[in-house]
Amino acid sequence: MQARLFGGKSTFLHNTDIGVENARVAKRFLIENGTRLVGSDLGGEVARWVTFNPTTGETNLPKSENNTEQVLTMRR
Repeated sequence: MQARLFGGKSTFLHNTDIGVENARVAKRFLIENGTRLVGSDLGGEVARWVTFNPTTGETNLPKSENNTEQVLTMRR
C-alpha cells in the first residue's frame, strides 16, 4: 500500500503549531503500519484543494501562494 499526504498548514493556537503536529503524527502512523509514503506537500501558510482520481491514480493540488497559482500533479 502507498499513500500521499497533504496539509499541515501552519495554524498557531495556544502556542502550538497543530498543522506540524498533525503532519508528524500522520507520517508516523504510515510508517508504523507499513504504508509507503510516495508523495507529500506539507506545512506552509497556504490552503490546499486536493483532488484524487482513483481510476488513474492522479492527484491534483492547486494552491495559491503570493497571488500565483501553482498546480502540482502526481501520478502512480
